Amino acid sequence: MKRPGRGRRAVACALVVAAASCGSSGSSVGSGGPPTLDVAVFGSAAKIRPTDAVTGATSAVLVAARNEFESFQLAIRAVGAPVQGVTVSWDHPLVGPEGFTIPAANVTIYAERYLDVKVPSDVEGAPGRWPDALVPAVDTLVGEPRNAFPIEIPDGESRVAWIDVLVPPDATPGEYVGSVTVRAGGRSTTVPVRLIVLSFTLPSTTSLKSSFGFSDLCRAFDPVRCDGDSDFRATLRQRFVQAALDDRVTLATPFAIQLTRGRTYGVDEFRTYFLPFLKGEGPTRLPGAHLTTFRVNSHTDRNITGWQDELEADGVVDLAYVWSCDEPQFSPVLGDPAGNWRICRAKLEADGSVWNDAPKMVTAHIQGSQDAGDTSLIDIITLNIELLHGPPGSDFPGDQRPLYDTFLADRSRPKQLWLYSACGSHGCVPE
Repeated sequence: MKRPGRGRRAVACALVVAAASCGSSGSSVGSGGPPTLDVAVFGSAAKIRPTDAVTGATSAVLVAARNEFESFQLAIRAVGAPVQGVTVSWDHPLVGPEGFTIPAANVTIYAERYLDVKVPSDVEGAPGRWPDALVPAVDTLVGEPRNAFPIEIPDGESRVAWIDVLVPPDATPGEYVGSVTVRAGGRSTTVPVRLIVLSFTLPSTTSLKSSFGFSDLCRAFDPVRCDGDSDFRATLRQRFVQAALDDRVTLATPFAIQLTRGRTYGVDEFRTYFLPFLKGEGPTRLPGAHLTTFRVNSHTDRNITGWQDELEADGVVDLAYVWSCDEPQFSPVLGDPAGNWRICRAKLEADGSVWNDAPKMVTAHIQGSQDAGDTSLIDIITLNIELLHGPPGSDFPGDQRPLYDTFLADRSRPKQLWLYSACGSHGCVPE
């Protein structure tokens, strides 16, 4: 599971990080004699490795809008001897103005696990253990307990609890006070938490469209059931879609089956498991969260009419887009950009002839598009972010954004400019 919320922490990180850098020593469990646990508070942007010291704040201060997730971390270090049976719990709920209480279900406590990096991916990395997976005490997707706690902390090392708070949309603005408790061996320490709720509400669905690639991961969980149990496969995939929407992220292909005009295969499964996420009726923690886009095909698949029929019938056709071609300056024939663009133009014409209203997306840069002729058939240009403002010495150095003004000003059809990142954004190293 990915670390939640890197994109959704809009307000509070700065306050907590500032507190964590002031040099206070934190609090201790069992300070009367060895062994002890030093406990310190850090913001959600900190990466705390097992051998790092835990000098930090003694309390957490969060600032959040209504309907916003906000997070902080507790770093717990064993001093003098290993400590077993360490737990972290939310014993005193956040209570605010007029007695409004943040429900316990809106607070999630995770134990951070580590990835042992053998070969760093860039100059900012280093070998050794880095915080990666988060294991929830209670899984928010299905409401089941997990094996997050208790944990054992070796002498001289730290372990970290990540704590997520979701402010309800109807929370009364103002100051809330609560606490979290760290326990070990019959001893405990309490970490005060102060939450300031602002007087505005974040929408459950972002206005910025996204479309993140998503593979079929089912076989990594249970290959036998994935091959023979369609409900299991769809339910598992549904969990990923749900988790992404609670981070205000849209997965490009939530549904793995391609619909075909005149056939009913896959229609019931789509309507049962995935259509609710297009209509804002899925079981998300953010009320009414819905997908911002819905990609109906891969760039090698021209079978799009089945989706046209289904999405028009469901009333969500405005979310659809067609991926017509991928990087025509490079593929399908390396070294023949002009020939590739002719192939791409044929695909755009074919897609438009069967579903004219659906936006047609091409991953390309404006220079290649213009060299191939005009851009009238393209509705969405998606390019590697480096090609919008490249470094000195690159193919497209400096600000390239003005080159897209003419494309975006074309009012014959709505035009959009999207960006993506890949290894080409920061350097591809062959293995």
